[in-house]
Amino acid sequence: MLGGMGRAGSGKPRARWGSRALAIAMFLALSLLALEGALRVASLFVEGSRAGAAGNAEILCQGDSFTFGLFLPPEAAYPARLQGLLHANGEPGTRVVNAGIPSKPTWIVKKELREDLRRWKPRAVLLLAGVADRWRQRPDDHAVEVRGAAPRPWRIVSAWQLLVARWGASGEAGTSADPGQQGAMDQAAAESAQLVDDRGITNWMPSTVVKSRPGAQEVRFRDRDGGVRGFDILHGAPSVEEASAWIEEDMTTAVSIAREEGVIPVLLAYPARGGPFDPANAALQRVAEQAGVVFIDARPEFLLGMQQAGKDALFFPDMHPTDAGCAILSRVVLRELASAGLVDVARVPAPLEVLDGWVAPSLSVALEKAPLGARPSHVRVEYASGFGSVLLLARARGETAVGFPRQGDMRRRQVPRKGEPSLPLEHDALLAATLVGNEFRTVTLGADGSALLPIPWDAVDENGGGGGELYAAVAIVLPRVGPVIAVSEAFALPPANE
Repeated sequence: MLGGMGRAGSGKPRARWGSRALAIAMFLALSLLALEGALRVASLFVEGSRAGAAGNAEILCQGDSFTFGLFLPPEAAYPARLQGLLHANGEPGTRVVNAGIPSKPTWIVKKELREDLRRWKPRAVLLLAGVADRWRQRPDDHAVEVRGAAPRPWRIVSAWQLLVARWGASGEAGTSADPGQQGAMDQAAAESAQLVDDRGITNWMPSTVVKSRPGAQEVRFRDRDGGVRGFDILHGAPSVEEASAWIEEDMTTAVSIAREEGVIPVLLAYPARGGPFDPANAALQRVAEQAGVVFIDARPEFLLGMQQAGKDALFFPDMHPTDAGCAILSRVVLRELASAGLVDVARVPAPLEVLDGWVAPSLSVALEKAPLGARPSHVRVEYASGFGSVLLLARARGETAVGFPRQGDMRRRQVPRKGEPSLPLEHDALLAATLVGNEFRTVTLGADGSALLPIPWDAVDENGGGGGELYAAVAIVLPRVGPVIAVSEAFALPPANE
């Protein structure tokens, strides 16, 4: 009897402990569900949390020419401007890396991404690519390994990945690579210097064709970090539907790769509208919605900005953002990153404040002298950052209608586009040499909108030099692309033999 009572009594504690374990498990499960729901609501379905994002960290920007900042000096591209905004408004140690390259299609983005993430160990990666898919064929070997990351993980998992990415790396985020990697980087930078001719450097559009073969070419580029990046371009234009499918597939893969590496992926829309931009943006937005990532769309601000200051204030003629456009884009990106809790800043400047007091650029030129006696050595030109400036010379004033499709080379298109201004110079041997000679080259206007154009007196002498009248004018062009945007009035230079 007593023994039976002992066995029955011993079962009650076990039952109580089982009930307690079940209650604890249910409490933990409900707590996790409550925390997950709180994270989703607080971040508006955006990955990460403000607590995980605070402090110094890296932000990697991957993409094409819109990330690179085509035509602009490095400090004017949106990643550099974003870094400046972070430093000024609460994250002074954050480094933003610009891995953008002109003409980079989405399959190259996903191929480069894992290596870039492991090199820079960023907190978040901003992805913008897709337009180049419209005039490139995707190669058969485009696929990369993805280890089956869930397309939309729990926010708790994302927050944990964020903490691991932030605090798991040894040392301060953004430190230099190990000595072996640094040596390879230095070698790559040295090789890149050989990839760019002197004219290409001034246009901040460094690229070179290494090999050409039927239907394809191999190109190499120097990125904003000084490294060399290269890939094959297969010629051919896919359909809109095919290119959109590539964008969705490749960028979904890129999102998965970022998550596998413990990095928060963010997708950006192109700020331009129409043409190839609309289907690319639609594909990028579908990826963001399906994967549950932040989608930053600056098109509303750019539309308001164009209504306020005109399209030319925000876009070059080929629809790449100007310096003002990149400034607006960087502020929109900062605003959305702060809203998502991915950066911790004290304030976010209003995007369109960039345009306060903005006036259309006007072309001005002035002669500058050096130790060359009475002869000027340079012509100083002022217009707007990113545009190209070309010094043109002739023996007389006049009117010459020309097209200017590429820097210093008029042989490809002699017929000007509609609306292009005529040159205020007489067409003669000197002007012809100006248009096709290497001595008369395009120089891109710097961040302050100015540049110094050397007057090549030796070349003048070789092309009908000697005494007599000599006139000059400055043409403003879009480097490597054209057309002529503006031309100064012709102004007299002292004779070459003076």
